[in-house]
Amino acid sequence: MPTAVVAIEVPLSDISEGNNTRSVYDEAPLAELAASIASHGVQQPILLRMHDDGKLTVAAGFRRFRASFLAGRTTIPATIRTLTDAEALELNLIENLQRADPHPLDEADGFHSLQTAYRYTLADISAKTSKTPAYISRRLQLINLGEPARAAYRARKILDSVAVLIATLRDEVSQAAAVAHLTRDVDPIGLAAAREYIDAHHRLNLKDAPFSTTDAKLVAGVPSCNACPKRSGNALHLFEASPTDLCSDRSCFMTKADATWTQTAEKALAKGHEVLDDAEASTLFSYGTHLPRGSPYLSLTSTCWDDELSRTWEELLAPFHPPIVIARNRELEVVRLVRVEDAQPIIQHLGLAEAASDSSAATPPQSWTPEDAKKREQELKKERRTRKAVVDQALHSVAERAAAEGPTDAVLRFLAAEALSSVSFDTARLVSQLRGFTGTSSECFAGLASSVAALSGAQALGLLSQVLSARWAHSPHVGLHPPALERAAETLAIDLQQIRAEVEAAPQKRAKKAA
Repeated sequence: MPTAVVAIEVPLSDISEGNNTRSVYDEAPLAELAASIASHGVQQPILLRMHDDGKLTVAAGFRRFRASFLAGRTTIPATIRTLTDAEALELNLIENLQRADPHPLDEADGFHSLQTAYRYTLADISAKTSKTPAYISRRLQLINLGEPARAAYRARKILDSVAVLIATLRDEVSQAAAVAHLTRDVDPIGLAAAREYIDAHHRLNLKDAPFSTTDAKLVAGVPSCNACPKRSGNALHLFEASPTDLCSDRSCFMTKADATWTQTAEKALAKGHEVLDDAEASTLFSYGTHLPRGSPYLSLTSTCWDDELSRTWEELLAPFHPPIVIARNRELEVVRLVRVEDAQPIIQHLGLAEAASDSSAATPPQSWTPEDAKKREQELKKERRTRKAVVDQALHSVAERAAAEGPTDAVLRFLAAEALSSVSFDTARLVSQLRGFTGTSSECFAGLASSVAALSGAQALGLLSQVLSARWAHSPHVGLHPPALERAAETLAIDLQQIRAEVEAAPQKRAKKAA
């Protein structure tokens, strides 16, 4: 327990100010106190702390101590106690709160010291200072203010509530921009206007996040967004009147977005897709989220308006398996693309040659009214229901008829052609080249596809087996041999090890023959 000592006159020269949680004093009130002390003396003793080395520092009464110097006094009445660091800080805070209000930044620094240096909880500080935990929490938020914000706040160019709002921005760039926009020498910007600006320009909507907001393992050591205190909905006392799903840490948001993009890109590469880097994608998506007209790419999620059913490019092109390209647009959304040059043969085959000149920026005819669009949607729904019923019934008929007729030449040619159109573009190109077709990839594909009609049933069966065996044939992500090829070799009694031995021996035979 602290030991009290009777008040005595202590020379001011024997006292140092020590650690004061209050760093700024208003000059006018301090001058008034100095004038009072010069006339009437110090009416209430200050409290001094005796250190182990005999030095004396002020524990409470900093204003009276400073005013006494201004008044020209040489001594000051004081009581002396032996205090711990925590007790001295606690007394200092309480005095500043109960007497002339300190600046909120000074309070924040004091509360922060009690938390970090002496492990005080919010409840502990609340009990000692008679302030509510919400009040203390809002003050502690000010610890996150950078130097530009602190300077503007101390100069009274920012309101208290606006300072707390700015402190919720955790990256320095956003905070500095907010300070520059919200600082006013006269008539500081109000809370509502400041919140509207910050929510619109410096917070990110988690509903639109290009990553899972519930994944606590996306970035090591970082909680899920739903559990993060920087999500507006998790700290309502700091984000009053703001939507509850806003993120205040752009740096963390981008880290999670990049981590998700890396995972997506790795999966895409494993499937044999091409991935554009952000520099290429930024140039490609010059309009933000849409491809401009004349783009060398088609977005698979965009609508082909020349199609009678207004299907997406995904629906139109997917059965032909063109090479897929993955990219991020300027809103960090993952977009699946196809090069126009790869899609062109398919577009021509579908009778949509004109559509290739348009991109995802295409829109319905300008003359359409809302009534036209509603009527068109109803027609499309009816057509889709009819189409589904027809397709389902036809598929039953196909199975029954094929089982009844057996593997005729026509059926085998059909199976070969459909297998060719259903495998990846890379697989179809490989088989085309193995069969002697030359030219561009599209030309090879078209040449092989047109040759199927002239094949016998046995030749069509050979092509069918070759196409299905070639899936993932040259992928670097499979084992020694592609799984489909291994199964085909086992079924057809082909010795892959013997083929490997012949391939490895071929260079040596050529060398001997040349010699």
